[in-house]
Parts: sequence; C-alpha cells; structure tokens
Amino acid sequence: MGCNSSRPDSGGGVAGVRILDNDTVAVDAFGNAGGDGDDEYPTGPEDYEFGAGEIPLDRFALSPDQEDYVTPQYLQSMQRVYQAEAAKQGRFALIENEEERRPPLTDKETLVAPELLARADAIADATPLEVAGAGFDVLVGHLCDQVSTELEAVRVLFRWMAVTTGNRRVDALLEGAETTQEDPLHYIRCIREGRGINYVLLLHRLLRHAGIAAEVVGGVTKGAQYRIGHHVNEDNASLWLAVLVEGQWRLIDPIWACQVLQGYDSGEWSRLDEAAAAAAASDAAAGTSAAAAGEVGFAISEFYFLTDPHYAVLEHFPYDPRWQLLPRPISLEEFEEMPQCEPEEMERLGLEIVSHPKCVFEIRDSGLSQQERRLGLHIKKGQDNTLEFQEEPREAFAIYSARLYIHASALNSEATGSEIQYKSQKWQLAHFCITGHSVKKRELFITVIPPVAGKFLLKLFGARCADSCLRHVISYVFHCRRPAEVAPVPAGNLTEWGPGGQTAEAGLDPLTHPDPLVETVRGEARLRFATESNHLQYSIELRSTDNGIRFLELYSIHWMENGEAVFHLRAPKEGLYAACISCRLPSGRVVPVCDYLIDSQAPCQDPDFLYPRLKEPLGVNSDACRSLDTEPLAPHQFGYLECATRTLRVVWRMGRPLLYCVTMRLQDHRGHHDYTDLILVETSVAEARASVSIKFPQYGYYHLAIGAAPDSGSESAREVRHLCNYVIKFNGEPYVDATPFPRPTPLWQRGFRLMSPDSSQLEAGRYVQIVVKADRRVKFGQLQLRVERPQLLMFYLQRDADNPVYWKSTIDAGPPGGVWTLSALPDPDDVAGSVAGPLMQFQVLDAKAEADAQKRRDEWQELLEYCRKQNAAYEERLVQLEQMVREQARTLDEVLAEERIRVLREAEDGDDEAMDLDEATLADIEEQAKIQLGKAGSSADPEERAKREQIARDAAVRVAKSRLRAAIRQEDLEGIGRGLDRLRELEIQDEKLVELAERTVRITGIKKDLASASAQSLSQRAAGPLRAALDRARKTGLLKESHPLLSEAAAALVRVDRMERLYKRVLSLDGKAVAELRAYVNPKQAIVDTVRATLLLLGEYEKRTNSWQKCLRYLNPTGKTSMQQRIAQFSPASGLHPSIAARAKVMLAPYSEEEVIQSSAAAAAFFSWSLGTVIESEESSNPRDFQPANIERQRKLLGVSKEEHSRLLWEGSGGRK
Repeated sequence: MGCNSSRPDSGGGVAGVRILDNDTVAVDAFGNAGGDGDDEYPTGPEDYEFGAGEIPLDRFALSPDQEDYVTPQYLQSMQRVYQAEAAKQGRFALIENEEERRPPLTDKETLVAPELLARADAIADATPLEVAGAGFDVLVGHLCDQVSTELEAVRVLFRWMAVTTGNRRVDALLEGAETTQEDPLHYIRCIREGRGINYVLLLHRLLRHAGIAAEVVGGVTKGAQYRIGHHVNEDNASLWLAVLVEGQWRLIDPIWACQVLQGYDSGEWSRLDEAAAAAAASDAAAGTSAAAAGEVGFAISEFYFLTDPHYAVLEHFPYDPRWQLLPRPISLEEFEEMPQCEPEEMERLGLEIVSHPKCVFEIRDSGLSQQERRLGLHIKKGQDNTLEFQEEPREAFAIYSARLYIHASALNSEATGSEIQYKSQKWQLAHFCITGHSVKKRELFITVIPPVAGKFLLKLFGARCADSCLRHVISYVFHCRRPAEVAPVPAGNLTEWGPGGQTAEAGLDPLTHPDPLVETVRGEARLRFATESNHLQYSIELRSTDNGIRFLELYSIHWMENGEAVFHLRAPKEGLYAACISCRLPSGRVVPVCDYLIDSQAPCQDPDFLYPRLKEPLGVNSDACRSLDTEPLAPHQFGYLECATRTLRVVWRMGRPLLYCVTMRLQDHRGHHDYTDLILVETSVAEARASVSIKFPQYGYYHLAIGAAPDSGSESAREVRHLCNYVIKFNGEPYVDATPFPRPTPLWQRGFRLMSPDSSQLEAGRYVQIVVKADRRVKFGQLQLRVERPQLLMFYLQRDADNPVYWKSTIDAGPPGGVWTLSALPDPDDVAGSVAGPLMQFQVLDAKAEADAQKRRDEWQELLEYCRKQNAAYEERLVQLEQMVREQARTLDEVLAEERIRVLREAEDGDDEAMDLDEATLADIEEQAKIQLGKAGSSADPEERAKREQIARDAAVRVAKSRLRAAIRQEDLEGIGRGLDRLRELEIQDEKLVELAERTVRITGIKKDLASASAQSLSQRAAGPLRAALDRARKTGLLKESHPLLSEAAAALVRVDRMERLYKRVLSLDGKAVAELRAYVNPKQAIVDTVRATLLLLGEYEKRTNSWQKCLRYLNPTGKTSMQQRIAQFSPASGLHPSIAARAKVMLAPYSEEEVIQSSAAAAAFFSWSLGTVIESEESSNPRDFQPANIERQRKLLGVSKEEHSRLLWEGSGGRK
C-alpha cells in the first residue's frame, strides 16, 4: 500500500499576520492582529482577491501557438539559463542590501555539502533540551558558537528546531513550566499543541538572534486543503521564510519541513477498490463520514530546507512576486493551472512532463480522445540509479502506479463501495487506467479510459525500488463528457505495464518490445528478452476480461533460446489481454517480473488448437542431459520447433548407451489426444546418435516429451529421467492417412533402424519388403520374421552383400489377422554378449475392411464436427440472448410491472391518489355513493338531487377505474373483463385505460401461450410448438425482440432444439449398433462410464451398474426396455434430480465425444445425450442443488430399498458369483 501523506496547511487558517515590536504575535483566524508596531508580516496586495469555486474549463485549454507552459522542467531550465548567463557576464556579486530581491546564482546541491550538514546536525542533536529554557540568547549562543560559517549556523538552528519539536521527551520538560514569549519553550509548546505556524515564528526568532537576515513570506500553498482546478483561497494561506545565506536569498518552509499530514481524506473522491469498500463498510458500521481530517506527524523533510526557487514555486505562491526569486515570476493563474506535484519526488525519480502541462483537462469524445486520454512523462537521462545493498552496488529502478478516483457526483446508482456499473457489469476503477513504463526507452505514460461521464482524479505514485513505499508524485483532474466505448483493461500482477523496474531488477532486457503495448500480428506475438541467468525459471499467463474464453492459460508458452527468454502468445479472440510474466527464484518464491498489454485486432489462426499442459518447463533439462551424457543437436536444441513437412526427425547426441522413452500428444478444446504410436525411436552406437521419427496427422501444437535411462540390461534398475519438452507447431500439409509405426521393444534401441516399411500395418495378400539397418557394433546372429496365424511361418532376413549393415527380406503378408514378429537371434560364438529377443511387430489387415472402417470413422468425425459447430452456434446465440436479458438488468416480471405502472400513470391524468386505493377504501367509496343516491332520491330540490347524483357517479367512475387498474397490475383477465363491462355500463370514455387493458390481455395471452408451448415442447422433446408460439408472439408486434419475454422464450427454444437433436441422434441408432456395443467383452473405460452415466440418468442405481457385465443386462437392442425407448420416454422435468445429473457429469468429465466415437457409434450417441441432459439440468437448477449425489443420497432419491442396497453391496464384495 502506498504512503498516504500530504503537507499540512498552516494552523489557524492564517491569511495574513502582524508582528509586534517585541516580536510577539497576536492573530485571529482571519489574520486580524492585535497590538501596535511597524514591522509587519505581508498580507498581499490590496487588490489581490481569492477566487471562489471551480475554475472554468476554457482556462485549461492548450493553445497551438504557445510552446512553453509553466512546468517543473521549464522553471528549472529558466533558472539554469539565468545562472549560466550570470556566470558568463561575471555577475557573481553577493547581496549586501537586505531589500534587494534576486534569484540565487547557485543551486542547493552546489551550496550544501553533505559533510557540512552532518557536522551541524551532530551539534544540534547533542544539545540538551534544558538549554531551551535559558532563553533565546543562551540557546543561540550555545548552538552558533560551535560553527564557523553562516550556512552552518542556519543549518544548526533549523536542525535543533526540527529535532526538538518532534521529541516526545520535551513534553516532560514543558509539564508545569511557566513560559513567556521570550522563551523558546513557549513556541515549542504551541507547536506541540498543534499550531504549526509557530514553526515559522520560532525559526525566525532564532535566525534574528543569530544576526542572520530572514524575512517571513506570506502566500498560498497547495497543501491538504487545496482542490485541483479550484481557485486558491483563505484555506490555502500559509507562511514560510526567506533567509539570506552566503549573500543569496534562500527559501525555507519550516512547517512542511517538520510535519506531515497522514490519512487526510476530503471525502470528495472515491477509488472504488477493495480498500475503499472496506473503509466504506467500516464507516457505515461506525456511522461516520468518509471524510477524514488526518493526523499530523513529525517528520523531517530535507527538501523544504533551502529549497531551490524553481521547486518552491510549484507549491508556494507568495503574495509579493519578488519572493518567488525567479528570473521571470509566474502569475497566480499559472500557479493555479500547474499540475499539483511533489517536487521532491519529481526530482528524486527524475520525471519530466511531456504532455498535459495543466492540472485539468477534458475528454470530449471517447472515440476521438486517445491522445487526450494519454499523459506522458519522460524520465530524465543520466539519473544516478545506484544504491548500496549488502555492501554491493546494484541498480535500483523506479516503479510507478497510477490510481483513478471518481467524484461523488459521477457515481451511478448501481455503484458499490468497490465497483462501478459499466456495460451491464460491475468493475473496479483499476480496469480503466493504464500505467505504462519502459526502462529501456526511459518513458512513462498513463492512459485513462473513463467508464462513465463525470469528473475524475488521477494520481501518480512512485518508488525508487520495489521494496520502497509508493509516494505521491503528481495529480490531475479531468472531465469526461461521454464514457469510453472500449473494453476494460484486464488486471495484471504489477502496478505498471511494460518492461519497467521489476523487469530490469530480474535481469531481463527487452529485445523486441520495449513499449508496454504490444500489437499482435495475425493474432500472435513473440516477446524476446536478453537474460543474465539461464538458471531462473520464467512463466507467462494470459488474462482477459472476457469470461467466455476457455483454456486461456493454454494460449501462451515460454522457452529459452541462445541465452534469451522467449514468450509466445496467441489471442483466441480480438480484444485486450494481459500477458503477465513471472520468475521463480532459487528459493522457490515466484515474483512478478513484467506485465504487457496485448491489443489483438484479430484472432489467431485456428484458435481451437491449444498449447499443451506441461508438468516440466519447456526445453532441455541440462542437469539430466549432463548426467546421462546426451544433448539435442541443431536445429533441435530449443524447446519450440516449427515444421512444415508432414514428417520430422529429431536427432540427439548419445555419449553412452541409453534407452529413450518418448511420448507425443496434441491438445485442443476437447482434451488431449495421444499420438505416441506415430513416433519411432532409433539409436546408433557407432554414430553416437539417437533419432525420433515423427508423423503429423493434423495441424496443431504437439507436445513431445523425451526421457532416457541408462541401458543397464535390467528393467528394474532403469530410472527414466526427463530430458526435454518440445512443443512442435505443425502448419504444413498433414499426413492424412498416417498409420502407426511398428511397436518396438527396448531391444530395438540397441542399434537398429527400420528403413522399410514405415508402418505397422501390412496389407493382406500383398508382398512387402522388410529392410532393417543394424549398427556395426551390435552383436547378433540372425534377424528372423515369424508369424503364427493361420500357420507357423518363419523367414530370415539376408545381409546385403554390397552394404553389410542392411538386412532384407520380401515376404507374403498372408491373410488378415496375422501378427509378424521381427526378432534377433543370438550369435552362436558369443551368446552372452549378443542381442536376442523380439524387436518389433507388424499387423496384417484387410485393406478393404480397414478402408470401410476408416470411412465410417471419417463420416462420424464429419458428423461430430458438424454437430460441434451447430452446438457452438446455438451456444453463442444462447449467450447473446442471456446477455440481452442481463443488459435489461431486471427480471421479466419487473419489466412488465414497470410498463403497466408507466401506462397507468399516463392514464391517471394526474390523479395519483386512485392508484393507491385498496379494496376496503373502494368499498367505503361505494357505500358513500349509495348514501348519496339515497339522499338524491329523497331530495325535492332538483339542483341538490343532480349534485348528489353527480357525486355518486364520480365515485362509481373512480371505483371502476381503480378496480380495472388493479386487475391490470395483477393480470387478472376476469377482473379486466368485468372492469371493461363496468366502464361501458357507465359510458366512460377513457381510451388510454381501455387500450392498456386490451394490451394487457393480449400480452398475458402471449405469456400463457409461450408457457404452455414451452411445457409442451419439453414434454414432447420437440421444438415445434415453442417455435410456433414464438412466431405468433412476434407477429403481434406488441413486443420488441429485446423484450425479456421473447428473449427468455428464444433461450428456451435453443435448449429444446438442442435436446431434440440429441434425442433424434439416439433414436436413429439401429439394432446393429447396439448389438455391436453388447459384443464388447472388455471395453474401454470411457464406454463403460458412458453407459453407466446414461443408466443413472434413466433412474438406475449406480450400484446396479458397477461392472460391464451388469450393464449388459440393460443393453437390449430392441423392445420396450431398450435404451432407445427408455430415452424416448424420458423427460428431465418429470423427476431427474439435479444431484443425480451432477453425479453423471462427474462420470463423463474425463472423456471427450471424439474419444468415445472412435470406439463405438452407439456409445457416442449415448454420450452426447447424457452430456446434453446434464447441461440442461445444470442450466435450469439452483447451483446449490447441483451437487453430486453420493451412494446414500442416490438410494433415497431413486427409491432403492435397504434390502436391495445390502444385496448389491454383498454381490460387489464377492459374496455371490
């Protein structure tokens, strides 16, 4: 948390004071002095007037003709030009006449030496407190007799005052002591009691007694009471000193140099974050206001001692312009227009203002205000960035944080203590402010994106290193007329964007992107950093404010390359992203390093393909490679590879015999797909090489993991160590008909290489040539091919006479179903040292049958892709409809009620009283009407009778209208009918009310029609009734498409349509598909869990289906008890409990539809139906109810008796065969 402090205003609200002959001062809150005397403190020119209220915005407009505005760097450059010109002309004469006001010829850094300050400070610190009670003469004599120069005298007096007034031990000295105005303790007592102006009076008396010329300067300051963009007034008045030191006037503000105001809050601005929310809750609980007066603390600031004039004028404006001590004094208007900044922090951090030289600016149009919303600050060149840390010099880089505050008048009704309403969502203000920092370019910028119209406060905080406290640097106020139509900025890990201070401290130097904002190229960006250490582990995380993006963490990746840290990221959608880079220290602690703001104008290519999830860092494990004496060879020595050919061969150096373990998989939104059977590892001891051959069946990002173990001969003694993680981007023509490599055994890696064929599948009835290359150092006798089905056959490979390392044989693959095993036979002369055993296997397949099977798989794959696209389109439409409803931010009933009330108020014609009449009041009115009619009938006076009849009629009209309005509000169709009949009976002409009643009848009819059609569609699992009702509602023209009634019906139609397609898919299965499913003896676990989840949704207790044999009894191909018929008769609304659906979701979660469809078409249809039913139940249920049901809860919900439950437990434990 940053340090929240500011400079206090002078005590007493002084606008001007008078000093008496005896140097005593009497002053009231308005500056009216008591006593007589000639020597006065300045009160300012008589025609000086404080402004009231806010300064008009046109005063802050920038003129294209004006180049130089009053900024800190402008004032500093003006002062340096003056000093250089004076040195050139030889004007170094010191001031001898105190009445002469002239800018100093040297700056503070040249005048004040650190060793001088240390010597004077030691004298002041060693002075006993009791000396202060002896009077000014004794005190000043004790202090000044120990110094030799005028500068040392000023310093020792200032230091004594600052240390003594802040020393708590002085309270004991003041307790019970009687002091006078001739006693220094009197001023110390006033200061300790909170009257800060006595700092000025005390130091002024001390300097006078020391014979040093000093003048009290009056003026206004930008302290705690100052409001940016407002005229300065009496609340900003203060005093400070001008001291003639070494023949030059210097400025000292004793109040600001010795005190600091902490925790002050005017209550005018709100930050809207967690801290603000906690403070607001605390204030609400305590019944206090958000405003806080703050506490004044004692803290010495060297900046306000002998401050350079060009810095002092940034916060102090004297009434007498001569006391500015500037070559060209500035005006009050320029003082008010300058940004409120901390000169000490600006100098310490080395900041210069590049844009926005005035403290207030305006954003007129968010669409054209990119430049207006961006504030630029340059970091000075040549700043001393070194500090001492553990006696070792190192660079210290500044860090920054810009914070946005909103004025109380701009908060909308939906704003809370920590969030503001923007585009139907609630956001913190931190999402609308960007602090960009580039250490390499030495630039800092701030971009603001106002979420609402109104007034905002922007504060910049800075610190010299990451461990320092953030301190206020500069503030602006800006006005926004129209809010920005852009997406909020994602949250990062740091307070600033770009390669800033933390990046440099981590030893990273940006090579490609020194700016905080990165624009992608075709949705991708690659960031490169030079790094000082290859032993640190880096990571990158991609963030977005779009919650609809899935697997966002799998769109970024990192690896090391030639001493560079490389980060590659892809944007799945257009928009803004946060790329957060972190570093793991040797201690294991993870620290943020850099945050980039990624602007992507287009999505990346094929956003469905993801980077793989990695358990180990990407790239080579150097320690493991050294211990096993192996390493990758160029160009495969880095973790990220790109390949445009459908095959790839990765080569490693092998210093000793090793056995390699390699896996490959592909990641996408549906899960990961194992392609390990498309890789083949081969080694050569003679060439000291190991190679991995790869086939790529489709586009995507493949994860290739390589491990190895010493070839010790014993499997139990092998410890596989991870060597490398590769991510291979394949963007070429895929190997569409890729078939697996033959399955090798560990003996294959003793030095064999398969030259032909490159597939484990041999076509039945065809001749095929087997060619194997054997390493010269491998000892074996013969290579044998053996097949056992349908009969035992053996062939021996023959050594090539021209090239003895090649072994060849041509064989007839034989009938389908055969398995050929390639084996090495031992060398008769050296059986113990020979390689002997199976090497790899080939399978014989029927080409036509395999082609048909592949065709069916391709058809199902196309169907699956089509269904996936349709589902995605429906899901997107559903999200749009739900978003439309959310943007209304009201429920359907609220919208209809507000619409009825609005028209009712229009129909009342100003008679609001009739809307609030209850039935009892209406009954009283009717009773009074009857009484009036009775009196009218008994009256003989025609005028009186007519008057009473009119009163009775008015009462009847009022009652009829009130009851009709009540019926309209309650949607009581019978009541509306009776009300309309009553209006006709009374011959009342009220077109608005009648139109409203008829409209309500029609809307209520539409509502009932949609509800009935929705129930019918759900029961029949057909979207037709609901679609027809929705079309009828649209044709009436009564409701807009965005009306919640239509939006909810359209969303329901999407869900019903989705379930209808799932039902049709299941019912389209023929008996052959289900029979094929029943034929499985030991199916994959994905099929078992799919069938079990389907049966659980249909009401079968989970214990009844805890094995595949038990599931088979429910898989009838036809009949009323078949799975298709049970699904056809199933209705989620008729009894499916959400907890049962949640349990089914857990059972289906590990699998994807593509994984199931490769094994069984029937299981894939059941999987789709089960998953759709689960989604439907989850969307229509309360999240608290959608929790997986355990066995006991299932038993109760499904009505399983305790006897059956016990029997199933007994069977499951093996008690019954």
